[in-house]
Amino acid sequence: MRGMSPILAVQEQVLPKHAKATFRLASAAEHERGKPSTFPVASMMPLAPAWHVSGRGLHGVKPGTGVQFYLRSGADVLSTGKVPPAAASRVVIKPDAEAVAFELCAEVARAAKEAVAARGAFVLAIPGGSILKMLVTGSSQLEGVEWDKGVLAYVNHKCVPNDDASKKVLVASAGVSEKYPMGKSEAMKKAIEGMEGPRAFPAQALRSTACYLLDEAAASSLSEGKSVMRAAATAELMAPLFGCGSPAAPSAPPEKRLLSPDPPLNHTDLVTPRHAGPIAEASVSRNLEPALREAAPVEAGAAFLEDESADYPLCEGLPRNGIRVIDTAHVISTNCTWHGHPGLQVTLKETLTFQGNLVLKGEIQIMGEQELDGINVSGKMTVIAANASFVGCRNRMKDGKGGALFIQRDLIVSNSSVKFENCRASAGGGLYTGSFLQEAESTVTFENCFGNAGGGAHVRNDFTQGPKSSAIFRSCSANGFGGGLYTGSFLQEAESMVTFENCTGLSGGGASVKENFTQGRKSSAIFRNGGGLYTDGSFSQEAESTVTFENCTGSFGGGAHVKKNFTQGRNSSAIFRSCSAAGYSGDGGGLYTDGSFFQEAESMVTFEEAASTLAAASPKQKKAR
Repeated sequence: MRGMSPILAVQEQVLPKHAKATFRLASAAEHERGKPSTFPVASMMPLAPAWHVSGRGLHGVKPGTGVQFYLRSGADVLSTGKVPPAAASRVVIKPDAEAVAFELCAEVARAAKEAVAARGAFVLAIPGGSILKMLVTGSSQLEGVEWDKGVLAYVNHKCVPNDDASKKVLVASAGVSEKYPMGKSEAMKKAIEGMEGPRAFPAQALRSTACYLLDEAAASSLSEGKSVMRAAATAELMAPLFGCGSPAAPSAPPEKRLLSPDPPLNHTDLVTPRHAGPIAEASVSRNLEPALREAAPVEAGAAFLEDESADYPLCEGLPRNGIRVIDTAHVISTNCTWHGHPGLQVTLKETLTFQGNLVLKGEIQIMGEQELDGINVSGKMTVIAANASFVGCRNRMKDGKGGALFIQRDLIVSNSSVKFENCRASAGGGLYTGSFLQEAESTVTFENCFGNAGGGAHVRNDFTQGPKSSAIFRSCSANGFGGGLYTGSFLQEAESMVTFENCTGLSGGGASVKENFTQGRKSSAIFRNGGGLYTDGSFSQEAESTVTFENCTGSFGGGAHVKKNFTQGRNSSAIFRSCSAAGYSGDGGGLYTDGSFFQEAESMVTFEEAASTLAAASPKQKKAR
């Protein structure tokens, strides 16, 4: 989000002082070492009136910084049983998660502006990562916020006493569970297993002023008395920073309010975030063992659905098993889940249009029998615990986008395997999407796909690989940019892998990247037997990552053409083997860069049997061959 990244870094250590409480702030690096439970941090409850009500801010913390709170062990546990439920009149219902984010960000902008005008600074408390997502989603509403006059206070998830039922939900989600089948990081486990103190977020003192934002799906479950899954309908305790009923309205659909006058929401299964005390009664969590389900509340922390299939009804009119043919066009106007049983095979003869979000689960094979507009998703698509394939899908429409899938927003692949085979389109032979996120240990394959820009996939914004995920582009081609992949940026997280094999294109036969190609720690990238890499930005390797270009050919930089800088981190390696430049100058058989080439200690670059080794057009570096 423009202008916020320095504030959100939460790396700076600050020692603020207050007349009623003194506490230490720890950096994220200290947290990673598992030490937060040893920090002498006092309860923040005495700060509640000064911090939120009178708005004086955090004494001793300079504006324009990000801080993270940890609690000392052995502090008195604050009872949440004495806190009354929220009044129904203070619950605001928005049509969907995006509308919630827009409303929230508009209120943040308004409150920040008023605070700066009155006091010259403002404080924004972030109770969890879900809020950061919402700030990004609604960032257009945050234009004009003077972030250099604000303090972002991130309240750590450790703010839960050991005997609190929601702690059990945290433990369950940190281990192997339905939502996290591969488990979560060791750092998370260490953080939740240590001694814990009182709840840091002082919402108990603000119950009468809090405003709770929910989406319609959550509200419908609430009104029907159903169990609401994790993060689906929990009240956001960012809201106490500002009042309800602000005149500032975002460009989002009209709101709805619960119509009852002021009765408490005792009839729902809704619970408040861990740091805030209950909004209503406890519920059943699907992440828990049966013995723990009776008293444990849903794990909280956000006011919107996170596209989990449990939150969406089944897609009406779509098959779930057998070998089926779809020969009439379908338009589905609501968010829904398409859950295929083993062996489900669907031949697509007409277009499927999803006007909301789509969740794909189970086993699904989509066969394209004729040329058509494929599957169109206006929202975002999430593939969860699925084995999905798209075969022979062809979009021959002029300027057609996505042979198999066109996704207006984002594609998220979680704990799944997805394959696109023999698909064609003008842009994105197999896939066209806003952003593409592979979560940990997922796999995606593009094979024998063709497109003018992005033979396998066309990703407008970011292609991100989570830890230990894998992406393969094989025998894909493009008349223009990106034989295998055309994307805005490419980011590999730790130990992820991407392979481009036998891919060809006019520029960037393997991949064409508009901005930067970044390799995370111990990640690997292979370009083999075809075109290599073209990037308008920089190529950077973190420690122990590897990139290999083998038998690659290009006009400039047979292996890689990097417009800006090529940077190698410690112990990283780059190998250019049997690569050649076919352009008029023959420059850069292995690598051609317009910027600089930089190596950290113990990194390595190798050129083997290249028609020419290295060409660098930067004024700061000599041109070499």
